[in-house]
Amino acid sequence: MAWPAYRTQRPDLVATAQTHIDAGLASGGSTPLVAGVRPLVEAAEALADLRRGATVGKWVLTT
Repeated sequence: MAWPAYRTQRPDLVATAQTHIDAGLASGGSTPLVAGVRPLVEAAEALADLRRGATVGKWVLTT
């Protein structure tokens, strides 16, 4: 089963996973991987980078 299907078919597992993720972030035990910071006007380019696998991590968009 693909991950998006779990939201409707196994919401209990999604809730458990989210609890663990939230706890890890809150304790500093895991941190999001940030690829870089870009202005909001470059959002389309940042998304294109993510889609083609040209980056690792998430882009932070600023105004």
